[in-house]
Amino acid sequence: MLNLTPYILLLPLAGFAALGLFGRVLPRAVISLIGCGVVLAAFVLALIDFFAMLGLAPAPTTPAEPGRFGAKDINDLSWNNLLAAYSCTECGRCTSE
Repeated sequence: MLNLTPYILLLPLAGFAALGLFGRVLPRAVISLIGCGVVLAAFVLALIDFFAMLGLAPAPTTPAEPGRFGAKDINDLSWNNLLAAYSCTECGRCTSE
């Protein structure tokens, strides 16, 4: 994978250094071009890096089969589930006032 993060961080710093060193001798148009160009170039590199990172996890080609949920009949329940259901229905505390 191509890692552009150092370039994204160094481009504006390089533009700052170039304008700091040569800003007084360069024409205004070149100064504007350097100032805006390095920020635009860093943004484009950030977009390229972002979309490259999105491509790391490929989407599944086939949808996953849903798992079985719930009990279809009494044979799908364990003894523990049957005992819990029986004790809950026989207790009656939830319906008494």
